[in-house]
Amino acid sequence: MKRLGPAVVVLALVAGRVEAQDPRLARLDRRVQAEVGALIDSARTLGIPSEPIVDKALEGAAKRAPHERIVVVVRSRFRELAAARAALGSGAMDAELIAAADALHAGASAEVVTTLRARRPTLPLTIPLAVLADLIARGVPADTASSAVLALA
Repeated sequence: MKRLGPAVVVLALVAGRVEAQDPRLARLDRRVQAEVGALIDSARTLGIPSEPIVDKALEGAAKRAPHERIVVVVRSRFRELAAARAALGSGAMDAELIAAADALHAGASAEVVTTLRARRPTLPLTIPLAVLADLIARGVPADTASSAVLALA
């Protein structure tokens, strides 16, 4: 009976870890779940919102994308969020980070995001970053869109 003590503690810790994982990820392959879970843990450590990572994984599952493709896309989203954190600094709100990641994904440079933060240090950047991403997505060259948004800032 005394030998069961450590085993019970280990099982409780493992069970707690499984329960801590987002239950929506159960739809994914075990390997994809592990990859996404590791990225979520890293995001939390870096102060990056994890919901966009979960959303991207679930989008891939809903589209029945191959497991490898889901992992590649989720990793890319994580990198964009990390780059947004680096460009905006530690004081950025989650909505700003997501908008900045979207702008980076669309083709804006991290330098433009950093310059925008410098020009508007205390004002939210969610809308200017969303406009930047939208302009680029609609075919406006990234440098032209960046110049326009920075001029208005």
